[in-house]
Amino acid sequence: YHDSSHLSVNERAIKNYDHPSSIDLDLLFTGLQRLNSGYSVEVPTYCFESHGRLPSSQTVSPNEIIIIEGLFVFEHPGLRDLLDLKVFINVDQDVRLIRRIRRDVEERGRTLNSVLDQYVATTKPMHEQFVEPASQYADVVFSSSDEQDLNLAVQRIVEQITISSAMEKK
Repeated sequence: YHDSSHLSVNERAIKNYDHPSSIDLDLLFTGLQRLNSGYSVEVPTYCFESHGRLPSSQTVSPNEIIIIEGLFVFEHPGLRDLLDLKVFINVDQDVRLIRRIRRDVEERGRTLNSVLDQYVATTKPMHEQFVEPASQYADVVFSSSDEQDLNLAVQRIVEQITISSAMEKK
């Protein structure tokens, strides 16, 4: 996420964090470029309670396989161009909502009502406007309604990576 610590507490509370503009895709893009060039990058640590970046960061080193995960990764055309294999996992709407409730209530200390209000106001509309249409950029699309489906999707992704990697070595 972009650092929002410069905003007032009220401004942070009403900001739409489900919109692609809340994510620092340019930083992700330049970081991936550096990784592809063989350089390590410092990834900011984000605090969901304060909606700001912490002074600490995490060092990510270049590797043969780099997995980028995120709802809005396909929103940045340059970033899409850097990806060798683009995978879209379409998760059932009910499963997405249940996961969000569990995460936000258990890990982020939010109330059920605040999670549901946000879901109706921003999460669902932003998913329909940005996330679902992004599947058009994927090389592979998986649909999932439960954990077993996701495990199979992960298995197929690993197979695709293995095949792609083997073809590059030839």
